[in-house]
Amino acid sequence: MSTLATQHDEVSILFMDIVGFTSMAKEVPAHQVMEFLQELFSVFDALCDHYDVYKVETAGDCYIVAGALMCRDESGCLVIDPRPDARAGAGAVLAFAKAMLAQARRVVMPHNRQPTTVRIGIHTGACVSGLIGTRQPKFALFGDTMNTSSRMESTATPGCIQVSKVTYALLPPPDARLFRATNGIEVKGKGLMNTFLYEPSEADMDSMGRELVAAEEAQMEAQQRVVRPTHHEASPPGAAQGWRAGAWTTDMSDMIDRVSQLLVSRNTLSSDGMLVGLNAAATASPGRGTTASRVAGMQAFRRTGSSSQMQECLSPLVRVRHSFETRTDTR
Repeated sequence: MSTLATQHDEVSILFMDIVGFTSMAKEVPAHQVMEFLQELFSVFDALCDHYDVYKVETAGDCYIVAGALMCRDESGCLVIDPRPDARAGAGAVLAFAKAMLAQARRVVMPHNRQPTTVRIGIHTGACVSGLIGTRQPKFALFGDTMNTSSRMESTATPGCIQVSKVTYALLPPPDARLFRATNGIEVKGKGLMNTFLYEPSEADMDSMGRELVAAEEAQMEAQQRVVRPTHHEASPPGAAQGWRAGAWTTDMSDMIDRVSQLLVSRNTLSSDGMLVGLNAAATASPGRGTTASRVAGMQAFRRTGSSSQMQECLSPLVRVRHSFETRTDTR
């Protein structure tokens, strides 16, 4: 059993569900429900990267994340955190939860076109992680912490965040002051549990929304600076004399712009791994990189995107490279 599972002592688990989802799902076609969840959960997926929390899974309209569980190693791969910080994990999960409240309002429900409202619950405790099954094995978390986190969510007030006493004790003072003590909730098998509730005001939500928009814009600008090569670079070594200086970088920049637009349309531009992969693929073009950087780019794509996304995003770069090689061969 020890080879299949890992024990974690203080993991903060977040459960979220959508208020009114069940009744909405009865009123609209299934494909609209799926499109709605795709839009909303894609936003949450991007937030996972920003707040450094681990997405455990989704189940229907339930979205589950964990803090102080995973980290990235030197190669950028997700691994179990060997030195988890329970306080940092609880703080990251709470910051993610607050962003969820604000971002959900930017997505409308398909049946009434009203902003989406969610309820969130967080609890911190011990759990076990591991792979389950031999066919399509699934990495999952088990333990009473998962059940208690789910109870924190199901008994929370719509549009609010409810945390257990354990999680509350791990929060820094500025965050703890946002919460008020409840009269406790009855939890099956546990009896009355002391909990704390964060009820954001409209001003809080508006402020969080503006901060997230500003952060997105700053991130987009930073990513564009990383991805786009300069236009004044010299032609790659070995290019025929007739190949005009800078033509390669101009074409490459145009292709990268197109790929960037594709990533934006698929809500994947915020993924650091996809950008690393795109940037490495660009620098691995003729005369501008090494085999190592090309491999790094491919690995980054595999970690964060499906094979079809990887192929679609890389194909424009491949076409430019082929065009360049063809034109130099004929000169």
